[in-house]
Amino acid sequence: MNSALNHSGFEEMIGIYSASGGTTTADDLALLLEQRNKGNFVSLVRHIALRDIVSYEWRNHYWIPLFQFDIRNMDIKQEVRRVTQELSPVFDNGMLAMWFTEPNTWLKGRRPVDWIDSHFSDVLCAAQAHRLVAVGLTAFKALPGAPAWRNKKLKQNPASDGARHVMQAGQSHI
Repeated sequence: MNSALNHSGFEEMIGIYSASGGTTTADDLALLLEQRNKGNFVSLVRHIALRDIVSYEWRNHYWIPLFQFDIRNMDIKQEVRRVTQELSPVFDNGMLAMWFTEPNTWLKGRRPVDWIDSHFSDVLCAAQAHRLVAVGLTAFKALPGAPAWRNKKLKQNPASDGARHVMQAGQSHI
């Protein structure tokens, strides 16, 4: 999936992320990492390129939400890394950053950014379910002999029995 972040979307994400530590530019974060002997600009760019961390581009700057770092020592939280690894195959950076800020049906309408510290396994299950639904719909449309309607945009309804089954399957593997 590909995203295009507009001004109001950027402002909304900044507002939502402010409740969980805020956001900063890659340049400012690189300086902070250097001051704390936790890395530098090169290591930060590597984390962005490998999609170990959530980042998004806005007006020629990379913005990084701070919820994914342990502020005491600036280590990347492994829980966030696991969720980003789950979603990276189906989301670009902007969609990944938005996923954490949007109310999630699998989390009873709560935002993943608000729940990841206290309900990590639930957030991971939601990410796994979302990835499976995204991959499953793409794979189904590509199957030879699939019904003619396969090329039409399918509405994803997380409350459906199929999505509930995916959610339960994800929980049983954790």
